[in-house]
Amino acid sequence: MNAIEIRTMSQCTVDEITALWNVGFQHYLYDMTRTPFAMLNSLGKEYIHPELSIAAFIDGVPAGFVNVGIRVIEGRILAWNGGTGVNPAFRGRGLSKQLVTEIIRRLKAFGAESFTLEVNAKNDPGIRSYSSCGLTIVDGLFTMRRKGDYEGHPFRSKRAASYRFHQGAADLVSRLPFYCSEHSSWTTQWFNLESHQSLIVYDRMGNAIGYALFRQQFNERGGQVSVNLNHCEADSSREDHPDIILALLEKVMTPEAAGIDRNVTYLRASNKAAVEALLAAGFENYNEEKLMVMRLDK
Repeated sequence: MNAIEIRTMSQCTVDEITALWNVGFQHYLYDMTRTPFAMLNSLGKEYIHPELSIAAFIDGVPAGFVNVGIRVIEGRILAWNGGTGVNPAFRGRGLSKQLVTEIIRRLKAFGAESFTLEVNAKNDPGIRSYSSCGLTIVDGLFTMRRKGDYEGHPFRSKRAASYRFHQGAADLVSRLPFYCSEHSSWTTQWFNLESHQSLIVYDRMGNAIGYALFRQQFNERGGQVSVNLNHCEADSSREDHPDIILALLEKVMTPEAAGIDRNVTYLRASNKAAVEALLAAGFENYNEEKLMVMRLDK
């Protein structure tokens, strides 16, 4: 392979970044094509760092890239792989591993604590490449949906009457001792869900015992048209853990309402109580990704 020119994304135009993305995701499992406008929008929404994200060119031809999102939370620098792509003309030559290895080097120098990514469970070459760079699979991430309305009430919590609920901003869950951060996608962490809401459930003693993170959408008349759930967690030390999950799902999914699209994005596969309750309620698990993590501060 000819000499590789590495640039930071700050040295590339929006058109060049878009071309890198589109050619890098050619022949992917599904269409990932973006326009320059969509690319510019996603770079901001995903906190892509222009100095840490890199692009590779070979003889002036876009060859590959790695986008990196950065968030600083309570002094901790958290990094996320916002996309790795290689031009089909240069695949099979180890370019992806070379680029990710370079990203890891730069992130360590930058002082990042961790590096995470999501990769489709069917993307065996990608999983092998990331594993060879030192990332480890820590969980699966399910994307689910429910078609049609309910005739009954699928989420039956025996103790729902003894719980009380508080709905508020997404950041409220960050203070909970059982907040799920280790096995959750970077994209569905509370700090990346500004447009979402939290629902925290308390027991009779006023102890927080569970929470959900979700987003509701409404039409111009104020009627709800959809709900998308990302987290549905309960304090695992409690024996009523499954009841807490059911009570949260009953509140978030509002099965009594008609004409609502009900979706779940990146629910951790190891959350058996929530996964089983959703499947039993008619949700379809139509996509799985693997959550991979590498600690950079060790």
